[in-house]
Amino acid sequence: MLREDLARANKEAYRARRKNLIIIFGLGLLVLVFISGVSLTTSPSISKQDLPVQAVTLSGADGPVGSDNNYRDNFIELLQIYEEVTEPRLIGLNWQLIEYGLKEKLLELKKSALKQFSSANYVEAVNTLRKARSKAENILQEQDNLFDVSLKKAKEFFAEFSYSKSKLHINQALALKPDDALAKMLHERIETLPLVTELFEEMKVALVENNTAKEIELIRKILKVDPKRLELLPQLKRLEKSENDLIFSAYIEKGIRHIKKGELNKARSRYKAAKEVRSVSEELNLLEGLINKYEKRVSLTSALKKSLAALNNENWAGLVLITDQALKEHLKNDVLLSRNALAKDMLHQIAVLSNFIRKHERLSSNKVYLQAEQAIKASITYSERSELLLKKVMRLSELLLAYKTKVSVTIVSDNRTSISIKGLGKVGYSKYKVLQLYPNSYTIEGKRRGFRSVIVEAKVPAGIKSITFDVICDERI
Repeated sequence: MLREDLARANKEAYRARRKNLIIIFGLGLLVLVFISGVSLTTSPSISKQDLPVQAVTLSGADGPVGSDNNYRDNFIELLQIYEEVTEPRLIGLNWQLIEYGLKEKLLELKKSALKQFSSANYVEAVNTLRKARSKAENILQEQDNLFDVSLKKAKEFFAEFSYSKSKLHINQALALKPDDALAKMLHERIETLPLVTELFEEMKVALVENNTAKEIELIRKILKVDPKRLELLPQLKRLEKSENDLIFSAYIEKGIRHIKKGELNKARSRYKAAKEVRSVSEELNLLEGLINKYEKRVSLTSALKKSLAALNNENWAGLVLITDQALKEHLKNDVLLSRNALAKDMLHQIAVLSNFIRKHERLSSNKVYLQAEQAIKASITYSERSELLLKKVMRLSELLLAYKTKVSVTIVSDNRTSISIKGLGKVGYSKYKVLQLYPNSYTIEGKRRGFRSVIVEAKVPAGIKSITFDVICDERI
């Protein structure tokens, strides 16, 4: 818009200046001709070089040409400011609230200034545009003052919880400046006043009733409706702390009562709830200590009960598992230590005796036999407390007796075969030979000239009275 107006005005101004310059230049030539004619008639001896040179200043209708250029540039600058700064501010005004005709007056002044500029009346154009700008600034200032007053009153009545009065003044402010951010935000808060006022009244009742939880609930509702009421935050924090202290103390007291009643799970639940309210405190440490102490006592009682049952049932392996686990927590409990040691000794003795019984053939060895006797002696003390171990002792004792009892071993031959027993010597020729041998494994060899030798691996078991072996060489070579 500015460029189009200036282009049009420049074109018209150029035409006017050109016309004026032609007229002035023509008048100047006439003056020079007149002066030259006079000089020629009166002083013919004076040449052109002797004439004094005078500066000729070309003047326009309103003053010197140089001055016009300054006003012209000044107008262009003023017009740019008016259109880029002043007019955008005027657009947002509610002209219905402004004196009738002022808007048209401003438009007329600008139009006149542009017309004067196009006619090269730069001084008048500048003055007219300045007048338009002055009127516009006065209008804007008056609107700002009215807006500030309305906004201030709206804030005051808002602080007094006066919904109708605060709404009246905020509407007046928004009528002046519909897009003002602060006014729009205050308008939103004013619309919450009826509900907020009701909630504040309920807060008064809760305060009288000393209902802290209700106060907290109402403050949170108010902040949800009007988050800008930051003045309530300190009160909310104070009330929450007070309420949390009461809740925390109640959890601690209930937890202690549950422990006294032996309700461990409930006590743990109260401890957990209290810790969520306050993670660190002496009261929390106290309750935790009581719970741990009670848990330890309960676990010890349980371990003693289970270990006794295992002991009575001769469940030695189970007793070891129970006492090993319990001793991790109750390191110095004498009963658990004693039962653990007993169970391990029992398992050891049973394992040793079971090994001798399972491989009793080795008892034919004097060394193994003596070891078995020592094992029985070591188990005698424990056998009184274990029926299983006692049975093992009795069984091994029977085996020891059996291995010390000789068995009648009959060797049947043909009286032609020479018989010998490895480790014992020759038996000789016999058709029917009875020997008394201890239970063991023997190698019997039969020989006869011209016949293949015979070897019999004779196993004499314990616990029998007699056994027979045939040793005859009847296969010729």
